[in-house]
Amino acid sequence: MTNNDQIDVIDFSAYRQLQVCLISDTHGQIAPEVINLANQSDIVLHAGDIMGASVLRTLTPKLDSVIGVRGNNDFSATWKPEDQKLLHDLPESVIVRVCGGDIAIEHGHRVPRIEVDHYSLAYKYPNVRMVVFGHTHVQRADVDSLPWLVNPGAAGLVRNHGGPSCSILKIQDIDWTLEQCKFSSVKKAG
Repeated sequence: MTNNDQIDVIDFSAYRQLQVCLISDTHGQIAPEVINLANQSDIVLHAGDIMGASVLRTLTPKLDSVIGVRGNNDFSATWKPEDQKLLHDLPESVIVRVCGGDIAIEHGHRVPRIEVDHYSLAYKYPNVRMVVFGHTHVQRADVDSLPWLVNPGAAGLVRNHGGPSCSILKIQDIDWTLEQCKFSSVKKAG
């Protein structure tokens, strides 16, 4: 990010311990196993392609904070008319400040060739500890260098590569641990 770019910062740095559920690509439906993990967490970060406020309403983390960004499939036709204000209010990216560093969240579709090279996100956000992104539906965690690049995969019921997934970030003071969670394939309802 250049100094001229404005991005919202949400501050949770006062919490010395946090469990953060990272999700993406729900596409209007979220797997029950992911909902359970999200609701056991303190906060939830959604990296886009939400495709409906009903997804966000099912998430009730302990601190009652679900932070989401707009994905390439989050546009007026994919959201109910009564939910258009929420859609309009979704940012394209956001920074979440937690103990031990900042987390950038964006869907990733605005990054050239994200399917092949997600490392460009490290250049876009050089001053954060982690970048959470989605779009590819492929679960990944590159944590050997900073910033960590984490795609929690598809938490929904479509194109989830064998089953819905999410990631859990546990923060204890400045120590972070990341767990990748993958569940058995679930058939789409309806």
